[in-house]
Amino acid sequence: RLKSGSSRVQDHRSLSIPSRVSAAKQRSVAGMFSCCCAAEENNASLVEAVPVLAEKAVDEPPKEVPAADAKVDFLFEYQGSMKKVSFSESPFGMSFKSKSPTTVASVSGHAKELGIEVGMVLKEIAGQSVEGWRLTPIVDLIKEKAATLQK
Repeated sequence: RLKSGSSRVQDHRSLSIPSRVSAAKQRSVAGMFSCCCAAEENNASLVEAVPVLAEKAVDEPPKEVPAADAKVDFLFEYQGSMKKVSFSESPFGMSFKSKSPTTVASVSGHAKELGIEVGMVLKEIAGQSVEGWRLTPIVDLIKEKAATLQK
């Protein structure tokens, strides 16, 4: 039993929660307990902490699991003809020269298995033309698409 006005009696709205905690988590923490008070003969209050079910705050969406049949198509030009290659796993196993046009500089692993050769010029990634792009946005797009594949 606590006397009314006691420093140990604290309303859930006055909980001190660090400001670095997201608003959703602050509401979740503040709503975890509610106080139930009943008056008694001597003007004291009986305080009982009652847990309140609160939804768990979600900061990030769940990560998607790559589908077994997922693939990323690359279109290359090589020796006057176009070649479409479908990658089904990452890492791809190829690197590019930093000058334009974007040309394959080295090949290993999955890229080598799929017939990629040094000197091939990259034209498209997943149906999106990358002609005239700088290397950094191309690498960013490759990373984005690679994240959808099994490792």
